Amino acid sequence: MKRGIFLILFLLVFVIGCNQQAESEESQELQENTTGENADASGVVYQPYTKENYEKALSENKFVFLNFYANWCPICKRERPDIVNALKEISREDLVALEVNYNDDQTDENEKALAKKFGVTYQHTKVIVNSNEEELFRTLESLNRNELKEKIVNSLP
Repeated sequence: MKRGIFLILFLLVFVIGCNQQAESEESQELQENTTGENADASGVVYQPYTKENYEKALSENKFVFLNFYANWCPICKRERPDIVNALKEISREDLVALEVNYNDDQTDENEKALAKKFGVTYQHTKVIVNSNEEELFRTLESLNRNELKEKIVNSLP
């Protein structure tokens, strides 16, 4: 009986540890693949959300693409490469793209406030706002690279 409980606890700790390592590796991969050195020189860089870079983009009169992402969401994980690649193909210096943690273990208070401000109730919500924080585009659709690129480009003046 004690061996069975010990084995279950051991497996539980092992599985949780592996899951946390995978999430950490995903976050590190996003940062590595979206830094200025690794991004296409003419494309939009997809970067993690911070309140500071969001406010900076607004103060510079830029449009902001927000992708509300949850690390437990299979749709979010499946869409991430298409989002990164679609943005790399868009040549707009007036567009900033941010991945906002949503309802997961990495979500901070600023991200919660941003989701509330825009009425986001589901992960994998994509929103584009202008410098006045007026919404220009929103979708919950799961879009491939080409569809997303077209929707972003057509949403911007």
